[in-house]
Amino acid sequence: GIDCELLELLSKDSPIECVYAGGIRTLEDVALIEKSGSGKVHYTIGSALDIFGGPLSYRDVVAHSRKN
Repeated sequence: GIDCELLELLSKDSPIECVYAGGIRTLEDVALIEKSGSGKVHYTIGSALDIFGGPLSYRDVVAHSRKN
């Protein structure tokens, strides 16, 4: 799952932008990272993407990222 406490700490205390990896399974998880990370924490998705056999649609992730 998503560690919201860690994301909040990173967004407040890191002097540089960070990348969060792991635990992302849905677009709701992506939205949670965006909210908890206050836009300062980026994310990477691997095996959860449908192009790697996972349940999360690559096209939906791209569409979501273009909206934000």
